Amino acid sequence: MQTMKNDIAKFVKQGWKEDDIKEAIRAKYGDDIKQSSIEKAFKELAGAKYDLVQKVMRSELISDMNSKGKTIYMDDPFCSDIKTIEYPQLSYILDKKLVNSLDIKPCEFDYDPFKSSRIFRKNKTDLVSYFNTYVPPSWMVDEHGQYKEVEKNEKMPDIYIVFFKHLVDGKESEFNYIIMWLANAIQYRNFCVLTAIGAPGIGKGVLGSIMIWLVGRHNFHKTDNKLITKDFNKQFQNKRLVFCDEMNIRKTDHMNKFKDLINDIIEIEAKGENAKLTKNFASIYIASNNLDSLTIPENDRRFSVIELTKKPLVDILTSDNIEELTKEENVNELAKYLYHYKVDREKMLRVHLSKRTEEIKYSSLTDAEEWFIEDYAKDKQGQEILLSICQDAFREKEYKAPSRRDFEKLQERFSRVFSVRYVPSLNGKRVRKIKFAEVQNG
Repeated sequence: MQTMKNDIAKFVKQGWKEDDIKEAIRAKYGDDIKQSSIEKAFKELAGAKYDLVQKVMRSELISDMNSKGKTIYMDDPFCSDIKTIEYPQLSYILDKKLVNSLDIKPCEFDYDPFKSSRIFRKNKTDLVSYFNTYVPPSWMVDEHGQYKEVEKNEKMPDIYIVFFKHLVDGKESEFNYIIMWLANAIQYRNFCVLTAIGAPGIGKGVLGSIMIWLVGRHNFHKTDNKLITKDFNKQFQNKRLVFCDEMNIRKTDHMNKFKDLINDIIEIEAKGENAKLTKNFASIYIASNNLDSLTIPENDRRFSVIELTKKPLVDILTSDNIEELTKEENVNELAKYLYHYKVDREKMLRVHLSKRTEEIKYSSLTDAEEWFIEDYAKDKQGQEILLSICQDAFREKEYKAPSRRDFEKLQERFSRVFSVRYVPSLNGKRVRKIKFAEVQNG
């Protein structure tokens, strides 16, 4: 019996398939061994080890030609996920001769959601092969992980219609924008940040959970303020959608760092690694409970702020219904609708404007700044006044007088109301004045 087990273990390490192993055992031992004994011995000895061996044998084996590591990547034709194994571990599960005969292809690693080929060359004269590390969401592939034609759902599933209409308090313009933004996120990429700032418990986080399965869990990342406050941003690399939960972007340097993450090409920096430029495929979704969490500049071209409901989601849907919203199989049905949804690409390059945008701008004002914008500027419309006189007006109201830099920072958000100007005086020196805009009629 032990001799038979040794033979089974040897055949497993040599990469034999189950039926071939059993046939070889029957041929060697004949009627001396019952079929049930062969089955039992195979089950005891093979198991997970046999499954791993078979995965290695049927997979295309890849190594990263730019890495000093010994990791082997397995491109399995029966699975869209890319699994890895360290090269020394191969000697544990495979016969030594078999390990030496394995065809392991050295490749440069790339991430391209719009290329279906796993291994490719970028042009005919390119001598280097590239390995596409992108893993598609489950609705894009068949049961073996191979790309398939995506079935078209003519109508959005009812539960998502209810959810999205609730989230935007029934406003058609907001509903249509969110749907087109999500469709564009899986068909292409958004350059405008979907921004949901409103009351807690209304469904902002649920929307983020839905996004996981729209793009696939490998292509989704949830982050917070460390994305803009820390030096390293590798979590942004090779993603299709990034959910920034409870972000606080009020400082100018934080805003500039965040805006850089929207560009086509971004710099990725990881701890202990040199920074590198990479193509950006990610759409960004921001959610927060606080109106003053975001400082939006005047004439902003990045933040699409959505008007939201104030009603808790639990007032509309049961806990079971809410759970259904985030199940992969249900999100897949939504994806089949969004994937074929007609997207106006030109429109999606422009920010969505709403009343909430203005509310956010005013929410971060101090009492003094609000008085200046709402009262003083309206009284002085069309006039040009020395900055020092404006400072005196603050003092007369018993407010701290803003510095020249404070006025310039406020102008970034309200340039339609006033602007800081430098004009020459009679003695040739420049003086600072504030030009207040005319009120537009109609």
